[in-house]
Amino acid sequence: MEEKLITVTVENFSRAQLIKAKLESEGIECHLLNLNLVQASVSEGVRVMVKESDVKRAIKAYLVIKAQYKRDGSRKVKRSGHIRKILVPVDFSDNAYRTACFAIEIAHIYNASVRFLHVYYSPAIDMISTPDINLSQFNLDLVLDEIKNRAQNDMKLFLSKLSVYVAERSLMKAKITHRIMEGVASDAIFAASETYKPGLIIMGMHGQGNTPNSIIGSIVWKVIQKSRLPVLTIPESSAFNYKSKSYNIMFTTDLDDVDQKTVRKLTVILSPFKNIKIHCVHASDKAINAYQKAKMEELKTYLSGVISAPMHFKFIEGKDYIPLFNDYIKTNKIDLVCMSTRKRNVIERFFSPSLAKKMLYHTNTPLLIINV
Repeated sequence: MEEKLITVTVENFSRAQLIKAKLESEGIECHLLNLNLVQASVSEGVRVMVKESDVKRAIKAYLVIKAQYKRDGSRKVKRSGHIRKILVPVDFSDNAYRTACFAIEIAHIYNASVRFLHVYYSPAIDMISTPDINLSQFNLDLVLDEIKNRAQNDMKLFLSKLSVYVAERSLMKAKITHRIMEGVASDAIFAASETYKPGLIIMGMHGQGNTPNSIIGSIVWKVIQKSRLPVLTIPESSAFNYKSKSYNIMFTTDLDDVDQKTVRKLTVILSPFKNIKIHCVHASDKAINAYQKAKMEELKTYLSGVISAPMHFKFIEGKDYIPLFNDYIKTNKIDLVCMSTRKRNVIERFFSPSLAKKMLYHTNTPLLIINV
């Protein structure tokens, strides 16, 4: 005699598929009933049913999934408007000028203010930790004044060069301000972001081939770790077309509980842009299973409610994710890559280095890193 089937929950199609995959991954046989076979993706009232002997285990697993939904907050996104302020650290190099031009173009689109920040390092900072130095040997004030004056003059020339760019391209909507600070670069950038309160930080990078020990790369990563703000990195050799008729945006998903938080921030950043296409890509070093497919369906359902743009969903398999991502970027002419990162403890950082950090040093495409 066959066991009686008991209904654990009634959900829409995509969530029922997700729950079914999760239950089966734990060895619980599961059945879905009341499917709308004509239009299954929008079906409501799908019964998730299990054998009577598995009910206790199934309910326990279901409650874990339900708690995750509640934590994620699968409600509609509350739109928080456009970005109004952008912070751009600069060192007056050619790449800094190129990044500044990029930032002005973006600020013009947002009708936002952009603040250029230069941080100069003072020898007095080193002297604080070496009290045995005899400061009477030289006039420290003169040295510090010279460093500060040089920074101010360099900023003046930098802004003058940018003003020509603004006039030539009629980017008058971008409101430009600047600030010069003394200190350690990553600390000063974080402090400036706390007072200026930008919606986005834009920083230049050397791009693919840059080593994790490089000064610029390490500063960028420290800022990403310290700040809760989205950071957009512009590799030296990137070729972002501001006047493109369409933009391909690649969103790398871990298919976990941070995806919706990332998407909420991403929608704000992308809101002024028209004709975008979103590529949702998940990489796995193992064969794609039913649970991952169900999670992707769940993400597809969520995104369709918050982004009115064409979307493409793709699984890619392989051991080394970075070459896989770069191949996808090249093949699909991706203009911008969006990745999420989160604060992790020392053990996690040692045994599982951040994928976003790896990508930071190995791409020539603008990379938007969202801290969640």
